Amino acid sequence: MANPFIKNRYIWFIAGVLLAIGIIVFYQSVKYTIIDKKVNNIVASKTNKLYKVSYDSISLNEAAGDLFIYNLKVTGDTILQQAYMQNGDTAAASMLLDILVPVLRIEGFKTAGAVLTKDLSCSAIYINDPRVTVYFFPGVAKPQPIKNQQQALYNQLLGKFNLIQADSISIINAEVVGREFFSRDIKFHTFNTSLRLSDVRIDSSANSDTTRTFFSKEIFVHTDKFRAGDNPALFEATNVTFDTRRKVLDISQLEHNGQASGHRFSGSLSRLAITGLTAEGPVESMEIEIGKIKFASANIIVKGGSREQKTESNSPEKPILSGWVKKFTLETLQSGDINLTLGAGSSKEKETTVRNSNINLSKLVLDTTTMMDKSLLKAADDISLSNQLISLKSEDGLYVYNFRRIGFNKKAATIKISAIEVKPLFGEAAFAKRVGVQKDRFEVNINNVVASKVDVDALVEGRVYAAGVQATNNAIRMYRDNTQPMDSIKKVGRFPHQMIRKLPFPLYIKQLVAAKTFIQYKEKNPLSDTSGSLIFENSTLALTNITNDKDPVNKTMDLDFKGALLGQMPLQLSIKFYLEQIEKGNYQVTGNIQKSFKGEVLNKLTVPVGLVRIDKGTINGLSFNYMADNINAQGTLTIKYNDLKLSLLKKNDSKADFGRKGLLSLLANIVVRNNNPNNNKLRQADVVYKRDEYKSFFNMLWKFVFTGMKDVMGAKF
Repeated sequence: MANPFIKNRYIWFIAGVLLAIGIIVFYQSVKYTIIDKKVNNIVASKTNKLYKVSYDSISLNEAAGDLFIYNLKVTGDTILQQAYMQNGDTAAASMLLDILVPVLRIEGFKTAGAVLTKDLSCSAIYINDPRVTVYFFPGVAKPQPIKNQQQALYNQLLGKFNLIQADSISIINAEVVGREFFSRDIKFHTFNTSLRLSDVRIDSSANSDTTRTFFSKEIFVHTDKFRAGDNPALFEATNVTFDTRRKVLDISQLEHNGQASGHRFSGSLSRLAITGLTAEGPVESMEIEIGKIKFASANIIVKGGSREQKTESNSPEKPILSGWVKKFTLETLQSGDINLTLGAGSSKEKETTVRNSNINLSKLVLDTTTMMDKSLLKAADDISLSNQLISLKSEDGLYVYNFRRIGFNKKAATIKISAIEVKPLFGEAAFAKRVGVQKDRFEVNINNVVASKVDVDALVEGRVYAAGVQATNNAIRMYRDNTQPMDSIKKVGRFPHQMIRKLPFPLYIKQLVAAKTFIQYKEKNPLSDTSGSLIFENSTLALTNITNDKDPVNKTMDLDFKGALLGQMPLQLSIKFYLEQIEKGNYQVTGNIQKSFKGEVLNKLTVPVGLVRIDKGTINGLSFNYMADNINAQGTLTIKYNDLKLSLLKKNDSKADFGRKGLLSLLANIVVRNNNPNNNKLRQADVVYKRDEYKSFFNMLWKFVFTGMKDVMGAKF
């Protein structure tokens, strides 16, 4: 993590210029009578004649070694700079400074040392209320390597002296404005900025002293405000304090307004506190250590963009630390609430919100070999993430997807989610009216989700691998209004294993178990104008070998299901989804109910869906087995029952109930076989069912069973 004060070369360059000018002016004022000429000659020779120095007056107490310089001005020669640029002269600078220092005070200067030993030494240097304008000339010169920059600064400050030393150097209440010279656009602006350097030493030993930063043992910086850009600001930091003695960096508020420059990202961060901060070593190979990073809250907004605007980068991965920092160590990161909004700013864009996320991290160590890949996660001893809510709307505007209270722990290799919700934004009737066709409406609540033995390295690379996933107390509700016109979109290719294959990321879960699950499939019949429900209570689903690998080791994905049909009939169901030639959609189903129950229980389903009422009878068991593909299902079904009596119904026009068709009911009971087995002969249906390609996998399963039941019973209705 880059420290803004150490990293910002401009701030250090400006401080260095102010320091150098102050020392040179004072030394020359003592030794030479023609001050202006000598000072300007020295400055000009050091800066390719690009700067001139002037001041109003000097007040000197040679006995005490105190000097006051009033209205010191350092002016960059922009005319000469432009001439250099036009001629392609390498003397052109990438930036020029205009500096006004109302009062520069130097205390405790030792003149004898300067004359006899070429040592410049003083107690303190005070630069009061400086006003600095930085003019940038983009593209003029390539920056030197950092090591060369440090050496050049060292040589320029030291000059012909052996030592420059000050107990302290203070820049008080500075205002710095950075502008692009030709456009005059403001690049940055600081307000009421103060800098204090303690125990400053510039000599051959200090240049390689790894305990010093900018030739100083201690640095204190405070600015009321730092702003990048203007009207509006692109970036702004308020109440920034950096203190190497206390090893802290505090920032009250950070604001980034990316939309001001057409960028997609905007955000804010409040009460950032970095403690235990040390930065040691030469500029070209600095080592940064941080004890703790903590902030109160962060809000991030990312505006959406069209997919055509997104580009893929094929450039090779680069180390995270590829510049002036060779090692970065962070003991602890503790975040406050992080809120994220994606796709904001347009009513046509799908919006995703992430609320109250927290990050805790311990012992992160980065070096020059650490890449932005899975090695980054390995660089931390432990990482834990928590989140209160992730919410996003579906592209069709029919649903909102919620993920509540997500938790991730690296050491435990677990992911926990309190609830996964698929919530329709419209009720059943409003949903059907809005889509205008026969379309399944889903309402899903998956609770207490725990993913164990998660492959963390794979997760960093966008692959989801886990040994197991468990969920309890779930509910899945489906509704379909068959009074609407048929949908024009076919459902072929949308079986469960086919949908998993289409996921955009690699997936392997050894086993998923969903216990205590309520399942309801509800249909509205156009003939009865009412809805019937196929309900499974207290169900358990176990799905094994969930993968979208095109060549999996295990060639089937297996589903085992146990649940109470209509709350009373224990159904066992096994489905094998074949993963080879998956485009054909091949799967196999085996199911049975082995407990006896009263036939009237089925009226909850048969009356509204089939206008058939079971008046009497006992169901003694059901079993079925079939093979299927995208279109066809073929297999057998057996249902055991005795003393079955039925009534065929009709919808009463003036009442919200059904009337019995007397004659047709009589004929139906003559035709229907009332017992199975009959005379010790068990009937079995050989079922061939062609799927309605506009309906779901679940509908295909139910229709196969219903077709087989009618065949065994001899029902022609």
